[in-house]
Amino acid sequence: MITSVTMKNFMAHSNLSLKDIPKINVIIGKKDTRKTGLLKLLYATVKSLEIYSLKAKVLDVSFKKELADKLTDTFIPKKGLGDLVQKGTKDKLEINITIVGANKYKQDIYYSFGERT
Repeated sequence: MITSVTMKNFMAHSNLSLKDIPKINVIIGKKDTRKTGLLKLLYATVKSLEIYSLKAKVLDVSFKKELADKLTDTFIPKKGLGDLVQKGTKDKLEINITIVGANKYKQDIYYSFGERT
């Protein structure tokens, strides 16, 4: 379960911070405010962690590569992952997600990249 999300310079989101996210979520917003982009980002991040965790049991794998592949497959950027960075900013995209699972499992995931990525 995702319990918190902080993002900076992701698509239309300059700065978004969600804390203490409940088990049931509703995302509401005007048309073309990147609600789907937010859901895709969460999906790609969590799915990357799942794939990495399974592969790491038998292979030498990199979470960074799994994440880059999943973000690319999910968003299909024209020029690269840098397309996900908010236009007009020189700052990097920054994502921080906290996941809490069964048996007090807790995982913080942080990543960032610039528009040339």
